[in-house]
Amino acid sequence: MENKKRYLIIGICAIIGAIIGATSAWYTWTSTNTDVTVTIGGVTVTYEAGDDITDVSLRPVSTKEVGVTNNYAIKKDITVSSNKTTYFNLYLNAELFPAGLKDASLKWELYEGSTLLNSGNFANTVQGDTITLLKNAEINSITRSLSLYIWIDGNMANPSSMQNQNYKFVLNAGATDK
Repeated sequence: MENKKRYLIIGICAIIGAIIGATSAWYTWTSTNTDVTVTIGGVTVTYEAGDDITDVSLRPVSTKEVGVTNNYAIKKDITVSSNKTTYFNLYLNAELFPAGLKDASLKWELYEGSTLLNSGNFANTVQGDTITLLKNAEINSITRSLSLYIWIDGNMANPSSMQNQNYKFVLNAGATDK
């Protein structure tokens, strides 16, 4: 009987420890995805869930929307606002970009609502490159909501070299009132 009590107490402690550990792990993971807000020359830029892009397992998908839904593609929301007429630029830096990802099937598109503003692919990208997503976009006492998508187009040939590659992109912005 004494052994049954001991096992029962050990079992209860293990369950409580697992619950606390799982809750702590969830909190730690979600707390790293905070918005980053930067003010540049009168323009305020907010990157939803931070300015770096590293946490999605990219896989070939039929559409970027399907990829975002299944967490196999990236959707990064960006809000830009200004209290005066300003022109801003938006950049994507390829801080960690292995040669295996250098392919035309790895694509990006930048939208404002349902309007496509710019698009491209990573066929000619090398680590350290800066990609201009938007150049001299005017903002005048309004807020603009942009969405950047990055995905592997499964409707194209995808080389096996794209598998299991680590990457890191960082969003940057610039602004001027001239």
